Amino acid sequence: TDDAPLKKKVFRRRIKTVIQNIITLASKMVKHARQVSLKFGNHSPWFKTFKQIYISFST
Repeated sequence: TDDAPLKKKVFRRRIKTVIQNIITLASKMVKHARQVSLKFGNHSPWFKTFKQIYISFST
């Protein structure tokens, strides 16, 4: 899939750049009812990518 928001077309993506983008993703950790979750901004362009990575590692 090609859903990573990039500024220009690239031939390949470096894992370092992808990890940097995920680390700097605007989010906050919320603790409620003994559960911890991440809350993302409404207009985060990297949310789809983060969600796919999370699902692929959690299954």
